[in-house]
Amino acid sequence: MTHNQCITVQHKKKSIELTIHRMAMFHAIKVIEAYDENHNCYLLYFYKNQYLTYKKTPSISLISRLQMIFTKGIMIHAPHPLIHEQVGNTRYAPFYSFNQLLPKLESQYTQQETAFIFSFFDNYISKEKLVALFKKHYNQFRRDGQFFKAYQLLRTCLDFAPENTWAQDMSHNLQYHSYEKLYDAAGASLLSKDPLFAEIQLFQNRQDRDSFIQLQDKLSTDSRWVDQIGLYIDQVNTANQQTFLSLLSSHLSEEATAKVLRELLKKEHLPLVQDTLFNILLNLRQYEEAINTMAIPHAKLSDSQFLQIQDIFENQELDSNKLHTQNFNQILVHQTDSRKLEKMLRLCVPLLFQKHEFSYIDEWLEPLRERQLSLPTLQKINLMKELKDDPERQLLLGELYYEFKQYELAIDCFSFDMELRPTSAEPIQWLAKSYRDMGKLEEATSYQNVLSMMQKRA
Repeated sequence: MTHNQCITVQHKKKSIELTIHRMAMFHAIKVIEAYDENHNCYLLYFYKNQYLTYKKTPSISLISRLQMIFTKGIMIHAPHPLIHEQVGNTRYAPFYSFNQLLPKLESQYTQQETAFIFSFFDNYISKEKLVALFKKHYNQFRRDGQFFKAYQLLRTCLDFAPENTWAQDMSHNLQYHSYEKLYDAAGASLLSKDPLFAEIQLFQNRQDRDSFIQLQDKLSTDSRWVDQIGLYIDQVNTANQQTFLSLLSSHLSEEATAKVLRELLKKEHLPLVQDTLFNILLNLRQYEEAINTMAIPHAKLSDSQFLQIQDIFENQELDSNKLHTQNFNQILVHQTDSRKLEKMLRLCVPLLFQKHEFSYIDEWLEPLRERQLSLPTLQKINLMKELKDDPERQLLLGELYYEFKQYELAIDCFSFDMELRPTSAEPIQWLAKSYRDMGKLEEATSYQNVLSMMQKRA
């Protein structure tokens, strides 16, 4: 999932393709930020699982609810499976003016929800007009004698505009005293009587373990698994990672799950998440990514994982450009079995040579030197370091390069030695062998002929 995520908006029979940049999740509201080819910003609004409308937005007020969404919400950067799932079938997003959107929402949601949703458009609608919407529904409930619903509107309005004197004054009416106690106590009773407001509070307190669990239960009951996963991404830890992984496997493909877990591990080390990602990548045959997943600081491989990686090095054709070779030594530093360590070193070093100079490899091996281990491969690298500046011993240096399958470097050494000792057959033998192993048969035959002539003259 490396390509850009796009969505097309429609306005006045015109289609505009947008590239999605990120999605902000703020309890039941989600806003997707996207850009057209001229870098104009568009914000697409969703409530729970439903698309609402979009607004072309050159700037965001610093004192708006919209600003709060992007500063206090959960941020998901594109490309991401959760954005793909949230957009769903909304490949062509129509534009609804606020006058069109209001009756549409009033026919689908409660008055409390409608006013709540519109409060997040305060970047475009004045706060006075939005409070007037709360007042309209509040007065209707009062006239109908539905005092609890009226109080619900007041509390939701105060969450949006805590400084509003009308909402403050009305909320202190003695008729609402029993309701006030319910809201101050919060808990399960509030969740059953005013689930919208309870969700607001639970989201704000999501770092609290009990609030997190209650919010997850509510989202699960509402079948809002995208919100559940987003909440876990924000708050996952060693205690809840197993439940998080089960949720992912229930709703996302292995490819999508791998994307979520990769992003998560960039922020923090979670051992079970790391192990799960490793196994998924092996299933997907993304071997370089699987190795990269385990080659991180503070990660300690199990014996079986070490052997799995060793098997990959031994039996798979790896692309060194996809490997984070700078972290390979993290796979090795905790291994206590010298035989396993030596075997892995023999497999790693040739790959390192494909991308790096000798000096890099020499430094890369330093954590193993500090352990003072007697490893043949390490001893050979140490010897190569001594030989590099010794013109009399380039043949031996070439043999060591050859052993690590660095044929071009080996050829340079053998050619130098051949010039130094023109009557010696050894460098010519090695040159023929090196070219043959590189698949350059013409050059190999040429040196073999030279060798035959020398032997005949002898």
